[in-house]
Amino acid sequence: MKDNLTPKKKSILIIEDNEINRDIMSRYVRKYFDPDLASNPDEALKKIFEKNYDVILMDINLGAEKSGIDLIQIIRKEEQFKNLPVIAITGYSLFGDREKILSYGFNYYLPKPFEKQDLLYLLNTIFHFED
Repeated sequence: MKDNLTPKKKSILIIEDNEINRDIMSRYVRKYFDPDLASNPDEALKKIFEKNYDVILMDINLGAEKSGIDLIQIIRKEEQFKNLPVIAITGYSLFGDREKILSYGFNYYLPKPFEKQDLLYLLNTIFHFED
């Protein structure tokens, strides 16, 4: 995919417990988005309630007491987050996993591993950036 996203930067929260994965995703999007990072569910919730994000990338397995599924259920209970686009980033990619994960309240699903163009294509689809 060509880099054809508009230079107008939207805010994005990347919730990922793996430091390398956080860094890679941040590098993938920082030309087009203003990335913010959270390494655990508590940090993520604090940031979500403090700042208005345009989109959230959330790992399902956060290696903590709360998973991404727990987190999405907390977020979706709040009226101000009902329409917030949340992308599930996950290694769960067996038959039926996509539908199951989306049923928890995620808007989009992106299985790991993914390439930069996969993520940018999905974000372009969400925000309908012009060529």
